[in-house]
Amino acid sequence: MVIAKNISTSKVSYVNNKKYAVYCYDTNGPTMGNLYCFKNNWSNKQRHFGISYYDTGIPEDFIVEDYEVFQIIKK
Repeated sequence: MVIAKNISTSKVSYVNNKKYAVYCYDTNGPTMGNLYCFKNNWSNKQRHFGISYYDTGIPEDFIVEDYEVFQIIKK
């Protein structure tokens, strides 16, 4: 696992359509809005769900070394 020492290069976005924020299908790996994994290939192409997150500038096709999904809960 690689731990980034400079978080200013991180890509962070807020949910625009919470229905498709984080979900999973039998045929795909983790799916977060337009960002999805299919057969170990990651893509950010717009799908039929519309835009679920605001634009972060992530290219359409790319390689993922590791990912983390978390939720922030107000106390």
